[in-house]
This record gives sequence, C-alpha cells and structure tokens, in this order.
Amino acid sequence: MKQRTTLVISGALVVFSLIAGLAIMGLQPEPARAAEEKDADASLYVCSMHPWEASHDADESCTICGMGLSQVEGYKAGDPMPEEDDLYVDPNSPMKVSLTQHDGWIPIKESPFYQPKKMDDGAMDHSGHDHGAMNHEMPMHENVYVCSMHPWETAFVAGSKCDLCGMGLSQVKGYSKGDPVPGEDELFVDPDNPMKVSVTQHDGWIPITKSPYYQPKSTDDSQHEGHGGQGHDSDSDMDHSMQTRSTQESTASADSGTLWTCGMHPEVIQDEPGICPICQMDLTPLKQSTASGGGATVSIDPVTLQNIGVVTVPAERTDLYRSIRSNGTVTVAEENEVRVNARVSGWIERLYVDRTGDPVRKGQTLLEIYSPELVAAQEEYILALKNGEALAGSSIQHVSQGGQDLVDAAKRRLQLWNIADSEIERLERTREVQRTLPFNAPASGIVLSKNVVEGASVKAGMDLFTIANLDEIWVTAQLYEYELPWVREGDPVTVSSSYDPGLELSGRVDYIYPTLNAQSRTAEARIVLDNPGLKLKPDMYVDVRMQSSPVTDVVAVPKSAVIRSGERDIVFVKVGDGQFEPRQVHLGLETDSQYEITHNLDAGEQVVTSAQFLLDSEATLQEAIQRRIAQRRAMGQDATADAGAMSGHQH
Repeated sequence: MKQRTTLVISGALVVFSLIAGLAIMGLQPEPARAAEEKDADASLYVCSMHPWEASHDADESCTICGMGLSQVEGYKAGDPMPEEDDLYVDPNSPMKVSLTQHDGWIPIKESPFYQPKKMDDGAMDHSGHDHGAMNHEMPMHENVYVCSMHPWETAFVAGSKCDLCGMGLSQVKGYSKGDPVPGEDELFVDPDNPMKVSVTQHDGWIPITKSPYYQPKSTDDSQHEGHGGQGHDSDSDMDHSMQTRSTQESTASADSGTLWTCGMHPEVIQDEPGICPICQMDLTPLKQSTASGGGATVSIDPVTLQNIGVVTVPAERTDLYRSIRSNGTVTVAEENEVRVNARVSGWIERLYVDRTGDPVRKGQTLLEIYSPELVAAQEEYILALKNGEALAGSSIQHVSQGGQDLVDAAKRRLQLWNIADSEIERLERTREVQRTLPFNAPASGIVLSKNVVEGASVKAGMDLFTIANLDEIWVTAQLYEYELPWVREGDPVTVSSSYDPGLELSGRVDYIYPTLNAQSRTAEARIVLDNPGLKLKPDMYVDVRMQSSPVTDVVAVPKSAVIRSGERDIVFVKVGDGQFEPRQVHLGLETDSQYEITHNLDAGEQVVTSAQFLLDSEATLQEAIQRRIAQRRAMGQDATADAGAMSGHQH
C-alpha cells in the first residue's frame, strides 16, 4: 500500500514538472491560448480617415497618415471584419467610430475627413495581425508640421513645404510623440505671426480657421490632404519636379529679365526664382507696371474688374451751381430802430404809451414831462420875444438885429431839448408858460422797450422808449467757410419757418459780413425781407435757402471719383482696356455731388467712381516696388563702379 502511494505522488510530480516546463517555454495548453487570443481579438481599431486601415492592437497608427487608430464601438470578438459602409462616425468628434448609427452620427464615408481609397492603398487587412506587425515597424514621429494657410497639409519632416502654396510648413508646438495628428479645429496661431502654430490656445492666439491667411479647403484640395509625412519623407519625385521647374524658370528669367517677389512679403524682390526668406513661399514673377502721369499704371484683367465692381464715368464740361441751406435768426433792421431820449431832467407827469409792444405813429404824443429847465426856457423865450419886438423899431441896426438874435437863440434851445415845433408856435402865440411839455414819437413802429412809468423822475440822457418799424426786417444767416465762394450780394433767398409750414418769403442777400465767428467758424450774411402781417418776429429761427449764381463752362467729376488724402487729390483715369492711371488733380468749387477740376484732367476722359481705393492700394504697391527696383539698380551700378575702380587700381 505504501509503495502504491509513493508511485501516485511520483506521477503527480512528473505531470506538474511537465506543465511548469511548458509554461516556461511559452507553450501553454490549447484552452488557455485560445482564451488569450479571444481576448486579444475582442476589440477592433480603424483609421477615421482611411477606414480600411484596421488592427486589433490599441497602440497601432495608420500607415498612411500616422494618425492613431480609433476603437470601433459595438465590435465583438469573432465578428466579421466590417466594411467601410458598415462604419459610422460622430461629426462633432470624428475619432469616435461605431457599427451602430447613433442619433446625429453619419456614415464614415460622409465625414469631411474621409479619404477615398486609392489604387496603391491596397485592400483592407482583415487579419489584423500581419497589419499590426507592419504598424509596429512604423516609427513614432517626434514632431508634426502644418501649413498655416492650408492646415490639412501636414508632414513629419522639418523643411517640408505645402503642395498647394509652396510655403514652408510650421512646426506645431505642444505636439508630443505618438499624439494623433491634430485637425484644423485643434490648431491655434499667433495673429501677429501666423507662422507660429500650436495645439494650445495661448493668450491672444486665435483658431487657425479664423486667421486672415487661412484658406478653406476646396474639393480640388482633397488629393493633397493627409500626406502624413509619407510623401515628404523622401520627396524625390517632387524635388526632381521642382528642380526642373526652377531650371525652366531660371532660364525664362534670364531671358526676359523678370524679377521675382513674394505674395505675402512684396518687399522681397530677387533676380531669379526661389523661396521667400521670411515665409518660405515660392517666389512668383513680379508684374511691373509702366509709370505715367506721376503714378504707376494699374493693369487689371476683365474678370477682376467685374468682381471688384469698377465703374467709370466721363468727366464733363458743365455749369455748376449750388443750393445752400442754412439757419437764420430774425433781427430788427437797424435803420428802422429809434430811441426816445430825455434831453432834460424832470418828472413824468402823464404817460400816454404805457405798454411794451404797442404800435405808435410818427408824431404821436408819448408822455408829458415837467422840468424846471423847460419852464425857465419857456420864460426866456417869451422874454426874448418881448425884447425883440421892443428893439425892432430901433434905428440902430445892430440893436434891432441883437433883439432878433436873442429870440432865435431861445427858440433853438427849446428845439434842441426836443420840444415840438407846434408847442413852440403855441408858446409864441399865447405867451403862456406850460408847466408840462409833451414828447412825441419820432417814427412809426412798435414799442420794443419802455423804461419809464408815470410819476418817475428822469435824468438827461436817459432812454425812455425804443421804437422799431417791423414792416421790413433782417435775417442773419450762418455760412460755413467752404460755402462762402458760392454766395454773392444780390443772390435770391427763400426764407421759411418750421413753425408755419405755409410761410415762405423771398428776399435777397444784402451784405456779407467781413468777419468770422471764432467759435462756430461761420460767417454771417444779412438778408433783407418784407414782413407782411408781421409774421416774422425778432429773434425767431428760420430756414434759409440760397440759390447761387452758376459757375459756367468748367470740367467737373462726381465727388466719389476723387480720393482726398490731405496732401493731394487723386482720380483714376482709364487709359486703356483694364489699365488705369492715378492722376493728381487740383480741385475748384464743390457742389453737393461734384468737384470742379481746374488742372490735369480734360472733359471726356473716363474716371473711376467705384472701387478706386482698391486701385489706389495697387498703385501705391507698384510705386513702392518701382522704388525698390530703382534702389536695387542703383546699388548694382555702385557695385559695378566699385569693382571697376578696384580692378583699375590693381593694374
């Protein structure tokens, strides 16, 4: 019994040793290996851009674009390998792939990132293992480079250039080895230097799709998308093509003397083709314009002319006039205003006109005044009359004449104190002194001001009444400096009031004042108007319309045709089909819609009235380029002269 037990234990030890040995050698029993293989095949990963690129390994990358593979949601171990038509993606996150079309998801073929399979891409690998082995051989990229204008153009080699614009690709800051290639929506640029690209939005940086240099992808660009560095790693064919093109361009440049420039940096000008030292874009032939009339002639093709909306009209010889609208203030005509002044001191015994605004007639009694001086003057006049009569019969001529002179002096004194002639005649006739004497209105009109009341004392020189005739009034209109050349004395004027739409009076410009208001920068014009029914009141605001006299036989263009820079005035003149010349002109009078041209433009010449600012920008650029070319030529001549001088010195 003991021996049998020993044999059983020995057999168990042998079996255990065999199992341990197989485990050490990696030879597991068939059920364990099957279970592990089942776990390895439980997930499937595909490229969201190239969905025929598939693997069961989560760490694999696409061999075409280098992007990490996405796990296929809904795939189970043992399921057949799905076709492209069986896959769906989330349009907001195209890295999410599923066998089920969730709400809002789209077929993977309709994704904007989907790339149709080319002939050289091969068939979809359904095994997963062999393809995975190929992916394991693909190196992990340290850096990724994109085009700042076409960010779907990517490469993994520094110095690569965009296939669309030829610009050098920019390194994406923040990209780490093994990260998936970032999409357009994940990239940001520095607006001050769009060649700086990052996957992190730094302070002040903007999405690359918001950059002014960003170019939206067209259908023709799809064939260039997603090089993934594959084409840029070798670039042998491209280099050969570029070398051939460069050779051809160099030959053409040498033959024609063409200069080359950068579209983004026009200050870069070279004698032969190459790349821009700033942005690495390919240089393009420089379009040189001919200089004429003080500026570079701008040449534009018909399609561009239509797109930017260039419109031309002929300069015309015409008569110019201007209707000036202004505001005015009604004032009293100065020659129709009088003041009643007390020439003697006294007291107002009786006031006949006691309200401001009352109308009065010339000669109407305004008041009666008591003044001791007037009483004494009356008595002196009566005494002078008596003495004059007594001395009139004297045989001595100077005695009789002296008596009459005394009478005249006393009478003149009363007249100078504003005593009416009728009162003086009454005094001479009755020889009775009146305690009070009347003051009469010197003119007809309206009492504008009354400064006395009955019983008040007055002093000599005091203004008692202000009377004005309002049958004719003045309107003072404001004129800006640029309107003054159009206004002349005698021009017809129409005055209206916003308070009375039916009121419209005609007058004329009577005088233009020679001074300017320093605050409002306006001059004043005096307009004389009849005022029937006294409808216009002093200090009322009115609207003024002046019709200027025409300026005849001048060359004029629309205001929209003139570019005013402050230092000079420019119009663009059409000199041929698609050719426009910037021409400096001198401006004359200005109307509501036209400028008079006094120099450098003839009637009938076509001038641009729309999009001329775009033409001005192009002309300015051409002028700058011409100056740069002249500088280069001068430098070349100086260098040649220096070399000649050095050569002569050596000899």
